[in-house]
Amino acid sequence: MTAGIVLAILYLGRSVLIPLVLAVMLSLLVAPLVRAALRRIRVGRTISVLVAVVALAVSCLAVAATLGTQVLRIAESLPQYESNVQHKLKTLEE
Repeated sequence: MTAGIVLAILYLGRSVLIPLVLAVMLSLLVAPLVRAALRRIRVGRTISVLVAVVALAVSCLAVAATLGTQVLRIAESLPQYESNVQHKLKTLEE
């Protein structure tokens, strides 16, 4: 019964909990970079947080761009794969 209630609360609160969990995960990911930047460069916390967040955003965009180009390359070569599969099926039928 308790597990069902907990799951229902989690299901109903997902619109609030998902962004909250993402924020906590990102803060844990960025915190070591911010601490290292504060110690080495001796800049303010605000600037080092902004630099860390921008670096994280740029790296995420780079990964997304790389994945996007790979998906486009695969989509462009799908007709070739289709003809290869059809040829192999014809050979198999014979």
